[in-house]
Amino acid sequence: MKRNKIIKISAFVVLIMALAMGFAMYIKFKDLNKSIAALKVNEIDLAEISDGVYSGEYGYKDMVSAKVMVTVKNNSITNIELTEHKCGLGGKAGTIAKRVVDSQDLDVDAVSGATASSKVILKAIEDALS
Repeated sequence: MKRNKIIKISAFVVLIMALAMGFAMYIKFKDLNKSIAALKVNEIDLAEISDGVYSGEYGYKDMVSAKVMVTVKNNSITNIELTEHKCGLGGKAGTIAKRVVDSQDLDVDAVSGATASSKVILKAIEDALS
C-alpha cells in the first residue's frame, strides 16, 4: 500500500515537471517566432561585391544559428555553403541557399516549416556580403 502511494506521488511530480518544462519551451519558442517574424533582411547590391569567398554568421539567442560561405564571381552569387546550422526544434532550411543563388537576391520566400532557420540563414548571407 505504501509503495503504491510513493509511485503515485512520484508519477505526479514527474508529470508536473514535464508540464512546467513544456510550458517554458512554449514561451521560449513563442518569443522566437515573434522576434524572427520582425527580423528584416536587407538588400545587397551585388554590383559592389568583388569576386571572392565571404563568410558570415547570424544567430538568435543560442536557439537558431547559421554560418555560411558565399562565393561571388562576376557580381553574381555562384555558391552558398551552409557550414553550420543549429535549428532548435524547427525544420532545416538548407534549401534557402539554392533559392538565393537562383534568384540572385535575398528577398526569397522562407522554407515552409522552417521560417526561423530561413531568416537566420538569410541574415548570415547578408552578414557575409555586407
